[in-house]
Amino acid sequence: MNRKQIIESPLSSIQISKYFDGRPNIVTLQETNNYTDFEQLFKGQDHCVLFTSTVNKDVGHWQLYKKVGDILYFFDSYGYKPPEMLRLVQQQGNSFGQTDNLFKLLGESSYYKNKKVYYNNVQYQAKQGDVQTCGRYISLVFILFYIMKKEGKQFDFREFKSMMDKGRQNYNTTYDSFVSMLIDDLEQRY
Repeated sequence: MNRKQIIESPLSSIQISKYFDGRPNIVTLQETNNYTDFEQLFKGQDHCVLFTSTVNKDVGHWQLYKKVGDILYFFDSYGYKPPEMLRLVQQQGNSFGQTDNLFKLLGESSYYKNKKVYYNNVQYQAKQGDVQTCGRYISLVFILFYIMKKEGKQFDFREFKSMMDKGRQNYNTTYDSFVSMLIDDLEQRY
């Protein structure tokens, strides 16, 4: 596959599971209708990969929630913050059986209110219909969390941006092409 084809091919939950050590905690926005507390999202793990249907029930957008001690990280490749995601879901209405319950839980949760919350505010993924890189971004961010933890360091979105900027400049390419190159290289090796 060439780079353009890779960018236009979304990662499936099976592909994503490889980067999450075979144990991804994938939750669909529709499943959150059954939750009464934000903590349920994590199912006893330190992360949650949220899938929001955007085109049909099998095609959508991936986001990552990660807990590290008293810090909650939220990564969205479009740079959306949780309140912006709430507005987008509300605009979609009840498409594909989804509601805005998760984002209401985010706002009401005492867990959420007692945490430091860090989120990405940079739009890395182009908003063109044929760009399908969100799964690659969350996979890369999760891998970096793992590496940082092994090195005894804390993940930092500013350092992530610096890495992405350097890669984009060194390869004279877009963020989407760079993240696709990194993840495709991992796919080929493992």
